[in-house]
Amino acid sequence: MRGVKREEGNTLRAKQVRLLRSGQKNCWLEIILDAGKNRQIRRILAALGVDVLRLVRVAIGPLQLGNLAKGAFRPLTEDEKQSLDREMRR
Repeated sequence: MRGVKREEGNTLRAKQVRLLRSGQKNCWLEIILDAGKNRQIRRILAALGVDVLRLVRVAIGPLQLGNLAKGAFRPLTEDEKQSLDREMRR
């Protein structure tokens, strides 16, 4: 994706976009960002003329959120800690 140029001069980009499901009136996209800025996905899609009905965060870095409720937390597993450490060293 080339990105969407903003009036401020910066460009909003998604690292990867994949169509998961589509119907006659809507579709589901998987959008991966390098670093999420405030309302970045909504701004990119608005610039492309796409209405966003709902956003669902499914992961943060290498951590899959699974069925963790909004605002909830849990301890990290040892594997998750090591995965985060590896990501931080990149």
